[in-house]
Amino acid sequence: MKIYRFVRALYGNTAVLCGAGILLLSLLLASAQFLSAWHLGRIMDAVGAGLSAVLSEAAYLTAAVAVQFVSDVLLFWLLQRLSLRLANLLHKRLTDKLSRAAYKPLSMLDDGELMTTAAENAEGLGAFFSILAALGQIPVKVLVVFVAIFRIHWVLFVLCLLLFPLTLLPSLLLSKKLYELNLAEQKAISGNIRFLQETFDFLIVLKAYCLEKLFARKNRAHLDALEAASLRKDARDRLLQSFARCIGYVANPLLLTVAAYLILQGDMTVGQIVSVMFFIDIAGQGINLIVGIGGQVQSVRMCMTRIETLLALPDERSDGIPPAPVGDAPIFELRGVSFAYAQEKVLRDVSLNIYRGDKVAVAGRSGSGKTTLFKLLNGLYAPDEGEVLFRGQDVAALSADALRQQLSVVPQESFVFPGTLLENVSVAKPGAEREEVAAACEAAQIRAYIETLPEGYDTPVGGVIAALSNGQMQRINLARAFLRDTDVWLLDEPTSALDAKNRDAVIDRLVHASGEKTIICILHEPELIEKFPVRVFMEAGRVVRVERRGGEGETYA
Repeated sequence: MKIYRFVRALYGNTAVLCGAGILLLSLLLASAQFLSAWHLGRIMDAVGAGLSAVLSEAAYLTAAVAVQFVSDVLLFWLLQRLSLRLANLLHKRLTDKLSRAAYKPLSMLDDGELMTTAAENAEGLGAFFSILAALGQIPVKVLVVFVAIFRIHWVLFVLCLLLFPLTLLPSLLLSKKLYELNLAEQKAISGNIRFLQETFDFLIVLKAYCLEKLFARKNRAHLDALEAASLRKDARDRLLQSFARCIGYVANPLLLTVAAYLILQGDMTVGQIVSVMFFIDIAGQGINLIVGIGGQVQSVRMCMTRIETLLALPDERSDGIPPAPVGDAPIFELRGVSFAYAQEKVLRDVSLNIYRGDKVAVAGRSGSGKTTLFKLLNGLYAPDEGEVLFRGQDVAALSADALRQQLSVVPQESFVFPGTLLENVSVAKPGAEREEVAAACEAAQIRAYIETLPEGYDTPVGGVIAALSNGQMQRINLARAFLRDTDVWLLDEPTSALDAKNRDAVIDRLVHASGEKTIICILHEPELIEKFPVRVFMEAGRVVRVERRGGEGETYA
């Protein structure tokens, strides 16, 4: 079974022992339940044989009930433990995969689907162990019980053989439909989560433009779609369950009526009919397990398919060579680079040289390809055509980690994580002294603010600070880069949220106080762009002009 192989790949050989334990306990539970019904009937028939016969059968019954209780408790404990362990292993595996995955395919995933897969589907896969428990009970609750009924009387066996299999037909016929309904429900959940996440990300805009009613209407539409998908799945589940119960409503009275007639004919005893009553109930449980397995298998298969989609994401390269500068080669050299998201090209035949000590402003309208260029230089993307060289070596041949250790990066998105302000800055240089962090914060124009806080650098983000402003978060981003302080800096809109005074101070430090460091900075403001000696202008995915102060500009076709 593919699902078993998937689980075994997570658990290792322990999965074999765990699966065997579940099957054994399930078999023991069903066998004890069967023996309880068997000996209960024998107690009734032992009344005529005297007290000792009754007590003997009662002892067997007590032992069977005790085994049933113990195996039930152990099975429940094992199922819970294994399900939680499987979810934990999956969460770890998914977290590892997401941290290793190549940036481009990961960035193209739907956020809502990613969240539901990483959370709900990881939990849902734990139902695999419930399937094993059902498989362990079915042989006794169906096969052994039917054999026992046959031994009591063949007429009852024939009736059971005709009636009970009918409950399996809907599950067999609708298994593919059940899979599709489960998948549709999961997609509806993903869509709802994505909508809520996007809404909260833009909550200020929503309120500023009085869009609350529009949000409410769209949210209702998402919730209605989720409700409709859930109702379709639940309706199909209820239909299967109702059909199984209806067969039971017909089968039980019919079987008991026939059994009563056989007693009157002298072909059965009262004890046997008592056992048959319980056998019929046990057989019904077995049939319901078979019916339920169909839905569970489809649900688990759907969870596994979604998880496999994430686990199949390609990893970022980790086996590349470390950077080894080649002579006086440019820091970055782009040779005929093109790049596309899906089918749409966002960079077209870009060629560009950036030399040691260059202070470069990259300018252009929104959508001109500036941020894509930034991600290519950072090794997040690989070009579809052409080459990106770092100090004379093809970036595609370099270790991604080794490349990024050579760079100080400030991305467009500002972020902080739960922890102290010191921890938030020092991630750029683990083990940095507090004085180094303070100096980096000074350069990023955030030190004065931090030192006004009662706990200073030990202030927890989200604790004393309920919320940092966009400008403060951006300055923490900048402080990380100043702390790392490599020879090559990549910055994407590093001052967009800063006031004019702090913005000018940061840019002046980058341009005039960075020595021989190479600075590549994406900017929009003309007054800031003019501060840079080298200016690269982009339009529609192309470099259309490069200007160097003190030299003639270069215009590209």
